[in-house]
Amino acid sequence: MSKAIHKTTGRKVISIDARNHGDSKHSSQHSYLHMAHDVMKLLKSLDITKVSLLGHSMGGRTAMVLSLLCSDLVSSMIVVDISPVKISPQIFSMINLLDAMAAVSIRSGIAMSKARKLADEQLKSITPDVNLRNFLLTNLVQTNTGSYTWRVNLPALKENFQQNISCFPASLKGLQYCGPTLFIGGTLSDFIGKKDLPAIQEYFPLAELKFVEGAGHWVHSQKPEKFLELVCGFLKDT
Repeated sequence: MSKAIHKTTGRKVISIDARNHGDSKHSSQHSYLHMAHDVMKLLKSLDITKVSLLGHSMGGRTAMVLSLLCSDLVSSMIVVDISPVKISPQIFSMINLLDAMAAVSIRSGIAMSKARKLADEQLKSITPDVNLRNFLLTNLVQTNTGSYTWRVNLPALKENFQQNISCFPASLKGLQYCGPTLFIGGTLSDFIGKKDLPAIQEYFPLAELKFVEGAGHWVHSQKPEKFLELVCGFLKDT
């Protein structure tokens, strides 16, 4: 998706490897304030003074926090299927996904293709969504010893989920980001709804809210063409 956005808009796109994800440093501390400050430090190290932010779910809330704390860094923002004012009951299904990933067992020394297939079979019991499973499987890696593990820091994500991830920081109430803002939701998701817009606009007065028909929470993987159209259209205008 990053490559497609770059190709369509001509903009430089930086995909951020968030803390406790991928190869970035793992930490027992994991909150939206921590992640927003991580992005600030990255921008400073790259000598970038102004960006358009795009984030999905946890990344969307990270983008919101950054824009509220340092609005001068943000030229525009796109938030995908998450809200600062609503907690979806579905969000707690993420705990089940983390537990399912932690329970995956794969023997050492087999080929990655075989390992992914075995992991996929084990994850089927928790989600029938093949796109979601494929997304989760991008986190499967082989160590130098031939064993398999996950890139993400599952214990830290689970430990911080209830208090620091499932809800938006209450301490930011009253702050505003007044730049161009687009919220994109999936019509099959309850993470964000049309009735949420007035409360969202208390934080983001210029916020627009658009929905992708037939998409659930994973909008960008379920309806990539429509998602790309909305994102690139917004970026061209801002």
